[in-house]
Amino acid sequence: MKRNRERDLEIYRLRKDEGYTVTKLADMFQVKKSRICRICKEIEHERKRLNNSNFLIEMPLRMHVALRKKFGSESEATPESVAQTDPLELKKMGNTGDKTLKKTKEILKGYNIQHLMHKNWNHI
Repeated sequence: MKRNRERDLEIYRLRKDEGYTVTKLADMFQVKKSRICRICKEIEHERKRLNNSNFLIEMPLRMHVALRKKFGSESEATPESVAQTDPLELKKMGNTGDKTLKKTKEILKGYNIQHLMHKNWNHI
């Protein structure tokens, strides 16, 4: 069965915005519940990846090594999660220098998440 992008987006919207249950959506669209869950997960993952793409492009290349070690892959790292991480831990993981951490801190400040930042970012 060919997947219909508009239908998938409608399912996602109904599930997230309207609060429909998985069972109700499965009955409405005549698909299995697991299919509904998979559709919602895929769209959510896609949206996260698109939101993070600019963040990862701005990051210094040396920081990508640390992000990969900390989060498993760069795409899992969000500005919020990086801000909450101890910069000294990132420094050790990626073998990065102070210059890279300062640049990362400036990038994080651009996302207006200073209130989430780990206390050690103040010392960078």
